[in-house]
Amino acid sequence: AMETYTQRGSGYDIAKKDLELRGAGSMFGYEQSGHLSFIGFEMYCDLLKEASDEALGKHEGKKKAPSVHFGGHSLLSSEYVPAEDDRLYFYQRLSEAENTSQVEDVLLELKDRFGRLPGPESSLFWVAQMRVSLVGSSVQTLKIMSSFCSVLLCSFFPFSSVKSIEDKISAKKPSYKIKEKDGDIIISVSEPNISASLKTARYFINLFRV
Repeated sequence: AMETYTQRGSGYDIAKKDLELRGAGSMFGYEQSGHLSFIGFEMYCDLLKEASDEALGKHEGKKKAPSVHFGGHSLLSSEYVPAEDDRLYFYQRLSEAENTSQVEDVLLELKDRFGRLPGPESSLFWVAQMRVSLVGSSVQTLKIMSSFCSVLLCSFFPFSSVKSIEDKISAKKPSYKIKEKDGDIIISVSEPNISASLKTARYFINLFRV
């Protein structure tokens, strides 16, 4: 912000940027309420949008996207996108995407401005595509790690029972583990590496997407 707003009279713009990133603080005190550095920019945008929608009465009936945790590299490097503001811009666009078309639009803009994505950067879009593909599904959390892939379900939809899920998965993923806890269903599959976990994640998406 200090680099962008250099002309005289820019103090207001700098203050607005500070409010956007760190929060307004306590209305009747001196405390600063923002914790951007602790929760990360994408989570900050998600929380800000959720609070805004709730305040404006847009929260009702909205289908929530699941959390996707990826254990590999899923960031835009400074070598590929040098400017930090540009990287934050694309992170925000992806966090606000609600369908695969919007994710594709971000990808096309990124390629148009900076060229073909390096291999590691591509995983950022895999994760975004997975997240929007599961909007409205029973999947609450998808974890893609180097040694396993798991899903947390709030119900057995679109299946008729937990037993029917087991019958379906056992033929394709014989090493699976499934358990029920506090009304949730957790399915986990052990994998040898992150690439295998990604394949299992795609299998789960095809299984539970609406």
